[in-house]
Amino acid sequence: MKKVLVYSAALFFFLTLCKEGMMTPRPSLENALYQSGWVEEVKQGTGEGDIVIALKGDSAYYYINRGLDRGLSLQELKSKFEDQKVTLTYVDYWSILDPWNQTRHISSIKMGEEQIYSEF
Repeated sequence: MKKVLVYSAALFFFLTLCKEGMMTPRPSLENALYQSGWVEEVKQGTGEGDIVIALKGDSAYYYINRGLDRGLSLQELKSKFEDQKVTLTYVDYWSILDPWNQTRHISSIKMGEEQIYSEF
């Protein structure tokens, strides 16, 4: 019985990683969630070329994957966003590596009606 549980857990882990646990799905309107808030900080992330945006009072980690490699300027984003209200669109998905969904891939940023960034 113990072997069956171990094998079942290993299979579940493997299938989850292969299916969706390691990769963020491609952004679309069907998998989009929205979060509005005041930008507390814009900084370079720990990932290669990532840009991180922290919202006041929100513990989630919002990031633009390889944003610096896409030509975005960290200094420009800091001066434009810090202490401003924005609406972030992020991809809704579950990962075994982030079961509480605290790391959120930004697919678009709006400030008021102005579209600042978009992957759509």
